[in-house]
Amino acid sequence: KWYEQAAAAGDAHSQYIVGLAYLEGSGVPVDEGKAFSWLRLAAGQNHVNAMLMLSVCYSTGKGTSQDADMAEVWKKKALQLNAEREGGFAPQTQKR
Repeated sequence: KWYEQAAAAGDAHSQYIVGLAYLEGSGVPVDEGKAFSWLRLAAGQNHVNAMLMLSVCYSTGKGTSQDADMAEVWKKKALQLNAEREGGFAPQTQKR
């Protein structure tokens, strides 16, 4: 309940937590569509773990249409942002 309130108020980490809860059915019924929506909001605020989970959603088709290109886009964004935050360079990813 508290995470949902904070998520609705725009807190990225709470949006990520709520997205995971809906994805896994932790305390709420499984709803992949809601999970994807919350994860997308958090990813849009540069939440690295949400970006990675969004990549997984696109890769597996959970809550959205399967899209390998979008999965790769979000994975690269997450790796790049994480590398920038750590003061390094993002590792190169290979396209399948």
